[in-house]
Amino acid sequence: MTGKIASLQLILDLKCDSNCMLCGASWPFRPNLNTAQAIERLRYGIHMGLKEVVFSGGEVTLRRDLPKLINYARDLGYSSIVLLTNGRRLADLNLLRNLIRAGITSIGSSLHGHTAEIHEQITRAPRSFEQAIAGIKAVRVNFPELPLSVNCVLNRVNYRYMREIVHLLVKANVRLVQITNVVPVGKAVGTYLHPETPRISETLPYIHDSIDYFVQQYKPLSNSSITLAFFPFCILGDLMRFSGETSQSMSYFVSEIGEFVLIDDEISQQNLKIKRPECALCRFEKYCDGIWKEYIIAKGWNEFNPINEYDPEQIISTPRNQQSVQGF
Repeated sequence: MTGKIASLQLILDLKCDSNCMLCGASWPFRPNLNTAQAIERLRYGIHMGLKEVVFSGGEVTLRRDLPKLINYARDLGYSSIVLLTNGRRLADLNLLRNLIRAGITSIGSSLHGHTAEIHEQITRAPRSFEQAIAGIKAVRVNFPELPLSVNCVLNRVNYRYMREIVHLLVKANVRLVQITNVVPVGKAVGTYLHPETPRISETLPYIHDSIDYFVQQYKPLSNSSITLAFFPFCILGDLMRFSGETSQSMSYFVSEIGEFVLIDDEISQQNLKIKRPECALCRFEKYCDGIWKEYIIAKGWNEFNPINEYDPEQIISTPRNQQSVQGF
C-alpha cells in the first residue's frame, strides 16, 4: 500500500459565482481569510511537513491575491500546488497565465452535465456551462502539459448521462477524469433522502458504460486515468480497480481559529460514516471508512456485502490506464 500524500486544503473564503446544490465547501468550517491569515496557514503547513496545498473556495479565482498566495506557497517549498475551481474564469488567458506563472502545478475543475440544462440545474448559475467548457478548453489548448483533472459529481440530475459527459471531456482532450459520489455535507445534506436520488447500484451501469468508453479512447496513453471517489469498495464489483479511495490525500483543513484538522478525524467525530458488524469480515475493512450514515438511513444496507474474493493489494497495484472494465 502506498502512503497517502499529506495535503493542506486551504479554503480561502466561500464567495462564489455559482450556487451548486451539491457544494460541501461550507463544511466543516466557514473561513473568510485575508491575505495575512492565508500566509500564516501556508507557513504552518510547511512547519507540519506538508508538501501539497490545494487552493479552493468558494470560487478561489475570484480572489485578487491568489497569484500572490500561490507564489508565496511555491517560495515556501510546496512541491504540489493545486488550483481547485469551477473553471468559469479559466478562459481569461491573462488570469490563467498569471496563475501558472505564480506556481500552479495542476488544476482541478468540474463539469456536472453535457448540456447547459443539466449542468446549470446543478450549479444554479446561468452561463456556467459554456464558461466551464471554455475554461477547460483554454487549459488544454494553451497549456497541454499542465495536469488538468475534471470532476463530475454524480447525482439524481445527471447520473443517466455519465457517458455523454465523459464523451464531451474526451472531445476536449481531458485525460484525467473523476466521478464523485455525493458527499452529504454543506448544501448537499439531505441529498440521499430525496425520493428521486437513486441507489448507488442503480447508477453503476451508467458509470460502467462511461468508464468503458474512456478506457477505449485512451487505452494506449500512460498519462490518462478515470477514477471513482466516495464509492464504497463493496459495491463496485468489476469497477473496483477504478476506485481512488486508497490514493486520496490525507487532507487537513484549517478551523476559524487556525487549528489544523484532519478531515477523516472530523468525519469520524461527527459520526458521518458508519459500519455494521459484517464489515469486519471484509478484506477491505482496514481501507474503508464505512458508508455515509445519511445514505444508510435513506437506502439501507442491502446493497453492501463483505468482499472475500479480491486481494486488496492486487486491486490497488494495477495501473488505471491499463485497465478495462471488460473481462475483470
